[in-house]
Amino acid sequence: VWRNNINPQDPAAFQLVSRPNSNSYQDSNLVPGTDYAYRLHACASTGCSKPSELTGKTKAKGVTVATPAVPRATKIETTQISLEWTAVDGASSYKLERNGQ
Repeated sequence: VWRNNINPQDPAAFQLVSRPNSNSYQDSNLVPGTDYAYRLHACASTGCSKPSELTGKTKAKGVTVATPAVPRATKIETTQISLEWTAVDGASSYKLERNGQ
């Protein structure tokens, strides 16, 4: 995955940001209000393809989603627990943290 936040039309302005081995990627540490464009190459042991078309400009936003409600335990067993929470409008993913104490 190549990212460009300088000039999306300038191929030299792209920088390699990841080599994911799946068909998705979450970019992070973006600057709010900055325009970014992305392009992608498919790679195999024989080399990489030509780059994809550009994504078009994508503007990094600041925090625009609400704070989620407290997760609730829906099933508790000896070695596992199931949690659920109310979906947050506009959230595309969640980050769940655990305290091991």
